[in-house]
Amino acid sequence: MFKGNKSCSLVNMRLRNLPVAGIAPDFAAGFCSPRGPHQPSITPPVYKGLQFLYLRGNLLQSLWDTQLTPSLIILDLSENELQSLDGVGGLEKLHQLYANSNAISQIDNLPTLSSLEILSLSCNRIASLA
Repeated sequence: MFKGNKSCSLVNMRLRNLPVAGIAPDFAAGFCSPRGPHQPSITPPVYKGLQFLYLRGNLLQSLWDTQLTPSLIILDLSENELQSLDGVGGLEKLHQLYANSNAISQIDNLPTLSSLEILSLSCNRIASLA
């Protein structure tokens, strides 16, 4: 159903974690945006080829096992409840990371991502860049 998709938008779904349980029948074939009020769930192999993942406006408090998403190039985690970016180090192909409007207070443990070109962390609680 989702084989070959490069993009997934799960914006404003009130998700607490990245769904991995099974494919929900109310998903559109071309995207993984829901059509109904059900909590979406997608099988892990669906994520393997994803390059663009949009999780803006959810309730995420931590990242998932980033081995599920090794091909991500763009990741939008804005407007969630993240306190850190622990786990993002596994996303070696990441070019753009947006984590605006979260509760992130420090980035001293932010790993070096050699492919990262854009890091956007506005409207967080970051006191120091050192």
